[in-house]
Amino acid sequence: MLAWGSGKFSKSAEKKIDKVIKKMWADTKIEKSIINLSDIEIPDDINIDRKKVYKVTTNSNSTFLCILSKAKGRFDYFEYVVIIDKDLNIINTKILVYNSSHGYEICNKRWLKQFNGSVKVFNYGKNIDAVSGATYSGESITTDINTINQIAKHLKDKALI
Repeated sequence: MLAWGSGKFSKSAEKKIDKVIKKMWADTKIEKSIINLSDIEIPDDINIDRKKVYKVTTNSNSTFLCILSKAKGRFDYFEYVVIIDKDLNIINTKILVYNSSHGYEICNKRWLKQFNGSVKVFNYGKNIDAVSGATYSGESITTDINTINQIAKHLKDKALI
């Protein structure tokens, strides 16, 4: 098992997460460090596979989690990042790498904004709009973001954010 769960991330996703971070905090000095999930007692019912967690601290001592994840579309995995503040509000969700020719509609910024706000349980087709042509990807990212929310809550409970 790798330090952040099983599965590697593409070099493209690793570079793009740095761009997302730099864009969000353009005029701010930041410090980014990895939180090794395998070193933390995470309940067995929380799946940490295909997750890489960064803690980002700004020069004003604001702290955020940047969670890089992989989710499965109909045919391929896609990579994305969720940025969560210390109050467990999702402030940004961005698809970093989407290689499949099906389901790309979930890359739409307006659709992804549905996840922003306080952490709650998301239900595809109920409080998250279904997307024509992206059923597998939409359901997958919704389920995966629910897992990310559990990880973030657990890290806050452990005073890591």
